Amino acid sequence: MSDQCQCSRGLWRNYLFVTREMGKFLAQVNVDMFLNLLEQREKLQKEIEKADDGGFKDLPEGQQLAGELEQINEELVCQLERMRNQLEKQQKISVAYDVMRPSFLGNRMDQKG
Repeated sequence: MSDQCQCSRGLWRNYLFVTREMGKFLAQVNVDMFLNLLEQREKLQKEIEKADDGGFKDLPEGQQLAGELEQINEELVCQLERMRNQLEKQQKISVAYDVMRPSFLGNRMDQKG
């Protein structure tokens, strides 16, 4: 395996590791750490794009790694969508209670007055 291929292999493995860690922290709803890891992954992606892969993507190991990344990314998207849906639901509930509160208090005050 060429030196370029070895370098690319290391970058892709680091990228896979960071992507896995993103999933762990997202599952724990640790958004700050998730965003930190996302920034790290973006930096790795830039390095990967700049580097010559030496044909690593065409090797069986490279293809396996790409498949694994695709699967993890799909899981991350699902987790993020679930989180977004939960937040939207909580926001709607909060707004519904906020709308109800003033009128309820107003009615109570009117009855006492």
